[in-house]
Amino acid sequence: MKYAGEFRWEVELNVECPFCNALFDANHTPDFFEQLRGIHVCEAATNRQVTCSECSKIFKFDIGGGL
Repeated sequence: MKYAGEFRWEVELNVECPFCNALFDANHTPDFFEQLRGIHVCEAATNRQVTCSECSKIFKFDIGGGL
């Protein structure tokens, strides 16, 4: 068996803009990334604000929280 070397996790948080329907990874937007400070992985978070990478409109969404 060969050793694969180093690897890393990559987590995407794909959201769809309610204004223009663009699909983008919220993790790559500076305003959203700042809001995540102090939140643990897999922890539910509500009313998170993000700016659409296509139309630049601001909207909010929830992460997790179950059904």
